Amino acid sequence: MKTLLITAAIAALSVQTAHSETAEYNWAVRVIDFGTVATACKYLGFNVQTDTLVANMQEAAEAAIMASSAPEATGAKIHDKLMVLNTRVQRMNGMLSGDTAADGLHSMEAIMTEAYPACAAFAKDTDFKPYIQNGPFQASGRPATALDFVKFNAENGSANYMIILSGLYGEGVIGGKPDRQNAFIWMRKAGLAGDAQAAGVTAGDYAAGDGTPKDLVQAEQWHRMAIAMGGGDPDALAELEKTMTPAQIAAGKAAAHKWLAENGYE
Repeated sequence: MKTLLITAAIAALSVQTAHSETAEYNWAVRVIDFGTVATACKYLGFNVQTDTLVANMQEAAEAAIMASSAPEATGAKIHDKLMVLNTRVQRMNGMLSGDTAADGLHSMEAIMTEAYPACAAFAKDTDFKPYIQNGPFQASGRPATALDFVKFNAENGSANYMIILSGLYGEGVIGGKPDRQNAFIWMRKAGLAGDAQAAGVTAGDYAAGDGTPKDLVQAEQWHRMAIAMGGGDPDALAELEKTMTPAQIAAGKAAAHKWLAENGYE
């Protein structure tokens, strides 16, 4: 009878230990699974605490191995899952490619299709509140589409997304045919938001009358703004001034000086 009781106690202890190992291992797996999409979640506008995640991922893996009755086997399983994590992160990073705004939008659509549902699920999971929360885009209630994401960020001050949106209008991705007017509007907004490249493009548009009425004074102003921002094309400015009167050049210089002073560049 005594032997039977001892055997039963050992069996019960074994079940408890196995349950504890499973809990530790399952948590480590969940954290690693989140790690496979964390970079994409951040890219898609979720608030992701990357440093906290990395630290906890290491702690969870170590705890799972320490709690295991077969630490080497558990360590090998976790290693394999970390390799899957690295492969998936690299693959999704590779999706962010393309030479046109349309290519960029297609890449974003692919990432959204693959990662957004998982990101949203983790953001709702109370266990993952320390690592991920909904960002402004998710809180806005707008549809989770790549185009809505671009528009939301452009409308809320992101020069980078303003440039993307400009490209989408210019390439005819939005509306089915090239829309130079809206392309110009959003490129100009990006310049006003401080993007030197966008300011230079806006200068060229004013000089050529592309998407906006031709205006050499505005072209002068925007060339000088772009150069002061750290970009721009001094040679293009010099060529432009060959076609201008002294009064036009002076007006463009004055307008540029005023804007640059008001926005902290002088």
